[in-house]
Amino acid sequence: MKKHLSITSILIGMTTLASAQCATYPTAVSDITLQCTFGTGNRTAVAYYPTKNTYYSVNAGSPSYPIETFTVTGGAAVTPTVTQAADYRGLWYNSNLGTIEGNAFNSVGIFRHDINQGTGYAIGTVSNVAAATMPNSQSSGAYDPVNNHVLYYNGGSLYKYDRATGALVTSMAITGLPAGSINTYGIIYTGIPGEEVGVYDYTNLAVRFINFTTGAYVSSCQLPVGAPNGSGFRFSYANNRVFLYNGSGSWFGYKITNQADLIFTGNNISCSGQSVTINVSGASSYTWSNGSNATSISVAPASTTIYSVAVTNTANCVSSSNFVVSTGTTPSMSTTATNTFLCGGGSATLTASGATTYSWNTGATSSSVTVTPSVTTVYTVTGTNSSACDAITTITLTVENNPTVSIVGSNTICEGTTASLTANGASSYTWNSGSNLQTIAISPTVVTAYTVTGSSAGGCTGSNNAATISVTPSPAPVVNAVSSTSMLCAGQSATLTASGANTYSWSSGSTSSTAVISPTTTTIYSVTGTNTLGCPGTYTLVQNVSPCTGIESVTSLHEKISVSPNPGTGKYSFYYTGNKKDALIRVLDMTGKLILEQKVESDITTIDISSFEKGIYFAIISSNGQTATATKIIQQ
Repeated sequence: MKKHLSITSILIGMTTLASAQCATYPTAVSDITLQCTFGTGNRTAVAYYPTKNTYYSVNAGSPSYPIETFTVTGGAAVTPTVTQAADYRGLWYNSNLGTIEGNAFNSVGIFRHDINQGTGYAIGTVSNVAAATMPNSQSSGAYDPVNNHVLYYNGGSLYKYDRATGALVTSMAITGLPAGSINTYGIIYTGIPGEEVGVYDYTNLAVRFINFTTGAYVSSCQLPVGAPNGSGFRFSYANNRVFLYNGSGSWFGYKITNQADLIFTGNNISCSGQSVTINVSGASSYTWSNGSNATSISVAPASTTIYSVAVTNTANCVSSSNFVVSTGTTPSMSTTATNTFLCGGGSATLTASGATTYSWNTGATSSSVTVTPSVTTVYTVTGTNSSACDAITTITLTVENNPTVSIVGSNTICEGTTASLTANGASSYTWNSGSNLQTIAISPTVVTAYTVTGSSAGGCTGSNNAATISVTPSPAPVVNAVSSTSMLCAGQSATLTASGANTYSWSSGSTSSTAVISPTTTTIYSVTGTNTLGCPGTYTLVQNVSPCTGIESVTSLHEKISVSPNPGTGKYSFYYTGNKKDALIRVLDMTGKLILEQKVESDITTIDISSFEKGIYFAIISSNGQTATATKIIQQ
């Protein structure tokens, strides 16, 4: 992916073509100040990186040789001061290579200063280009991109050195200068044909322009009153501006009034052969080195290429500026994570590789970042290599919430009954009873704690993955019931009264503690009572009924009945010595349902109820219109 730099560059007079009908420089006006933040000593030069919109200033002779970066509008330095390995005297922009360079004190050499290709800020590394000599150990060099020369001034003469080798090419005396005091070491390169270089007359506040082919003085540019008038190397030129240092922390820039301000926009890095578009404005007409006369060109160079444009402004001044497009390779990016699946609250470290600098969508700028996402999240990292080309990769972290387990069920149970407990909030469960089911059946006989732990589908647990419920068994209430009379004549009423519980339900349909009945025959009634916990208890009673028309009393009939064995296991013998005429034995269950009926034909009658469930049953004997009940039959 191509690195998209938002570049708006003002390039003026970087390289000028043949002479044109153009007025000589009349004046210069103050329009920018670079406020240095590190030291106020020997500021030696200013350079401008046009495709980065940044100025640079060096502090010569200071510890660690600091360099500062400024925006195109000036003001205070925009980044912390960085240190370097070269004690710069001269500083310039090499428009042929798109780099910042300079010469160092005492012929140490010519150096290239590294620039962050993304921000344009100076970074603290330099590379030696060539060993060099120069006319004076303090000389501040200027760069001639047309001939690839480094220019120096010393003792009234102009010196030209080869940038690549550092060797002296030629020197010549400067002639015809007006009376005044020329600064000792500084020289500037303008690129204006016939007025290529300039020196500073600090007593007259004037820049003296010189033809660098002949060494002859050509013209002057007057600076405003108040311009710094110091000697030495406090004199520089960048972005069509003369810069003078005031000796106490400020560079003042003076715009030469009749040159065109060319504004370039576009990308100066072509990544992996992708095209970039260069736009230019600020003049009347344009001629690009590729033959185009448009205000913009689209190029895709295979290697670093200089694109120059010749322009004419409204004052008929012709100049040429260079736009350097470098080439770079898109980085091969990869991103890894210590874990791509996280439980809630979990963290992972993401690591990007394959680039030089990184920018995460979290705001982090390191190669590794630790994240703690609360939901499934896609993380994006943009990696930029040393040629300012970038690539983007993503990595997804899947987040699964930790379960919050709960139990649905009552914490009380009636003795002898079975209840269920249901766990919720997870995907799988483990009970302390050993069950792995979501719902379990319980029938505790003592107070019992039931604990369940749960896990999510991905195995997440967390701090809320367990729940406990304590279940207390409650005994059934002891229910009792009595009738208001032990014997009724058919058609009479009696009141049955229950006790021992909180609520009641009679087989007759009553839901109060009492029930009014009017049976026509002896009938079994049952009542179920529940306590405050809802546990039931049952009591059954028999209401005796007589038609009140027979000769024998119920009592006499009852006295003639006995049953054995009782309790028994299903077969019972009934002894009845009374009247056998129409005598019947009827067996009823606890609900009053008739389950067996058998005639009485002798004193001993055997019945068999072994096929029925164990429990309590009742036997009713009737004879000649009279009825009586036997003792409860208990089947074990």
